[in-house]
Amino acid sequence: MEQYLACLEQFWSNTDQNLLIDFALPNCLLTEPCVLGIDEAGRGPVLGPMVYACAIGPLESGEPRLKTVGFADSKTLTEEQRESLFEAVNTPPLCDQFGYFVSALSPHYLTSNMLDLPKTNLNTMSMDAAVGLVQRAIDRGVRLQQIKLLQIFPHLDVIVESKADLNHPIVSAASVCAKVTRDRLLRGWRYRENLIPAPPHDQCGSGYPAEPATKAYLRSVIDPVFGFPQLVRMSWSTAAVLMEKHCVPLRWPDDDEEETGKGSGGSSRKRRSLAPAEAAASVQMMKHFAQRVTPTEQQQRSRLRRQLLNCEFFAKHQLAWVTEL
Repeated sequence: MEQYLACLEQFWSNTDQNLLIDFALPNCLLTEPCVLGIDEAGRGPVLGPMVYACAIGPLESGEPRLKTVGFADSKTLTEEQRESLFEAVNTPPLCDQFGYFVSALSPHYLTSNMLDLPKTNLNTMSMDAAVGLVQRAIDRGVRLQQIKLLQIFPHLDVIVESKADLNHPIVSAASVCAKVTRDRLLRGWRYRENLIPAPPHDQCGSGYPAEPATKAYLRSVIDPVFGFPQLVRMSWSTAAVLMEKHCVPLRWPDDDEEETGKGSGGSSRKRRSLAPAEAAASVQMMKHFAQRVTPTEQQQRSRLRRQLLNCEFFAKHQLAWVTEL
């Protein structure tokens, strides 16, 4: 468990990045035919990461052993039951017979990809995460013979089934690993923005948009200029609606022209992208006509810059000069 906790600590220190938990596997998974199950936690919530996990065990004996321990759909188990089962997977004798990998996609990563151009939708990111876990198992030398959930590897026996974690203990194990990891990441979340104290886990709710606790949390942390902290998936419609309602409106100078399709003279105008050579020439021209700054003015600007960086508003919002990003 020490390695697992160290991985969580690494994620909390930089929640911009995704998390991959990759452990050494027991030798039996490299010598015997194996079954692999995949499940996720946190696909729908507006808060926190989306977590995928895969569990791996011996094809013949693995699932009966998991069933006797009590693995079931993680959503039907209490938090205490999930934690107990997760501890069992990480201690002998189960840890000598089973292995698991976890991939957590940070809310910052989800938001950035869904708002980027071209955008990457949630289905694509989900598939990439799941395929990556299967490929990791194959690369590690696991003798995979059966996968329960994903129909992507044609040379393997794949079982695709709704509610697979209810009928297949290996998927239940993956479900528990994913759910426990997501819950722990939420409980230990560290706000980089330093705007608000970390609220207790039960005050955030589970993160689903319809949950009253989650709604109250979103209303309490929204900033009129910067929106939400990185814990919130700002690409979700729930967050977008709140920002539209409570945040300062933002319009770029060319918004009106783009909406009407006309320039200042009333005629239609199309934007033309500059070729690399034209762009370089434009930059050189701007430098040539740029205002000259005296040493005294430069000192004054540097002093102002230091004052701004030490300003409480800048410090709380973790702002940096664009030239340093």
